[in-house]
Amino acid sequence: MINPNWIYAAIVIFMIGTVAYVWAVLQGKARPNRVTWGVVALAPMISFAAMLSKDVSFRDALYVFLSGFSPLLIFLSTFVAKHPAWEIKRFDLVCGGLALLGLVLWQISGEGNVAIVCSIVSDALATFPTINKAFTHPDSEKPYEYIAACIAGLISLAIITQYDFEHLAFTIYMVLVTALLATLVATKLGPKLLRRAE
Repeated sequence: MINPNWIYAAIVIFMIGTVAYVWAVLQGKARPNRVTWGVVALAPMISFAAMLSKDVSFRDALYVFLSGFSPLLIFLSTFVAKHPAWEIKRFDLVCGGLALLGLVLWQISGEGNVAIVCSIVSDALATFPTINKAFTHPDSEKPYEYIAACIAGLISLAIITQYDFEHLAFTIYMVLVTALLATLVATKLGPKLLRRAE
């Protein structure tokens, strides 16, 4: 465990990545998928509330809160960008609908750990269209948000004092998914693999 005050460094890193990504959206250099960013703004907020309901401290849950607040800013930026947002397809809507269903299941269950599981599944379903886009069209993305979120998540994990499901699950998931997205966007691995497969 590292000094808990490192959470403030995590917040700064996370927000720098978010601001850089929003700036890229406003300049037309990134075209986020609105379904992904709209739904993934909800899932962490539900997980954050569930963590607090399970007596996780605000400091330990702060990264999860930022995991929802940051996508909300990105989602809102797509409505003021000069360039059009990424075209929403039926696949995106299906993933988004299933993600929202996961949030409804949490409401029905009302149990903290079930809420965390539902929010992870919901977030993963909502993120899948962006993972697909990062794989096939990495030039439509920028890695800033994903790298910053991954680093902030690792810092958040390092300051946690209780190693149980409610403290770790969502943050571990976020570190893994943001590391995957950062890798796909930064390395442009998808198009390289697709060219080799032809």
